[in-house]
Order: sequence, then C-alpha cells, then structure tokens
Amino acid sequence: MKKLWLLISVLLVWFLSSKNRIEPLIESATKRHSSASKLGKETSRGKRDQTMVSSVSNQWGIQSYHEIQTESFDSPMGKTRIYSFSQDGVPIIGMTIRLKEQADGSLIEEENTYRAISRVPIHRGNLEAKAEQLKTNDGRYDLTGLTPDSIVILVRDGLEEGELAFATSAVDKARPGVPTQLLIRSDDGKILRKSFGRKEF
Repeated sequence: MKKLWLLISVLLVWFLSSKNRIEPLIESATKRHSSASKLGKETSRGKRDQTMVSSVSNQWGIQSYHEIQTESFDSPMGKTRIYSFSQDGVPIIGMTIRLKEQADGSLIEEENTYRAISRVPIHRGNLEAKAEQLKTNDGRYDLTGLTPDSIVILVRDGLEEGELAFATSAVDKARPGVPTQLLIRSDDGKILRKSFGRKEF
C-alpha cells in the first residue's frame, strides 16, 4: 500500500511539473528559431511548434489580427494543447481550441469554439473614462479594483461579434466575505457574468 501511495505521489509531482506556462506561440517559435540559429541548429520541438501554429491557423481559418497563445499539459496518456486568442494584446474570452493527443502524437479529441469575428475597435481613452465612471457608481458592488487594463473581448452565443468588457475582482456589499469576479460590459456597465469563490476569467 505504501508503494502505491509513493507511486501516485511521484506521478502527481511529475504531472504538475510538466505544465508549460502560457506564451504566444508565434513569438515562442520565433525566439526558439533565433536561438537555434545562433547555435547552428534548430530543435525538433521548435519545428513542431511552428508546424502546430501553422496547422491550427490554416485548419480553423484564424484571422491575422488574432494572436495565438498555447498552454500544454503532458501526462503518461499523452498531451493536451489549449489554444487561446487575443487581439492587440487584449484577451478574448469565449474562443478556444482544445486538442488531445496520444503519446505518439495522434489526435484523439478536439474541441473548437473559435469564431472568425471582425476586429473589435479598442479606444483606450474611452475605456479609461468608462472605468472611472463605473468605479464611482453607487451600486451593489465595490469596483475600486477596476482599471482600463482589465479590458477583455467577450464572445457570446447569439452575438455575431465580440464586445468589450471589464474583467475585474469586486466586493459584493451584501456578502463582503465572498470573493467575486465580474464581467462588465464597457458600453453600459451591465454585468454579463459573475463568478464566486475562484477566478474564472
């Protein structure tokens, strides 16, 4: 029984340590290519990342103004790759591509919520003014932590285009001890989503 627990602990530590940080795929592949050129060679991993970016972009019709980031998880059963998107550095919520591969690299499952939405206009000056206005509103939530930098693009079912929203932590005045995250539409201040307990967006 002790050996089984030891094996489980070792596998858990290995699985958690194999998680890669999120980084732009194109930028990551470019950096790896540049470093490899200095050494006079290119790693097979760098080639594989470039191939994966090109494959995902071509297969799903990724728009040129949508930047791709990836997060990957390795396990003895294979690899899971999660592609997320941003525009001009602003994260897009509601669009991801998730690919599950076996240990030999063959695809066993895919989930795609990417949509080729039009470029969303982002006017920083307007966002700063709107953030200040929302913070001064006397409503149920204390929004003092809201900043223009907390802007995201939200893609929702039933809408053809993305919309700008603030993703922020807030204090619910009715339940001040409960951690709350809100998605607030930037145009009119309407709360589009709530999350309690842990950060989800």
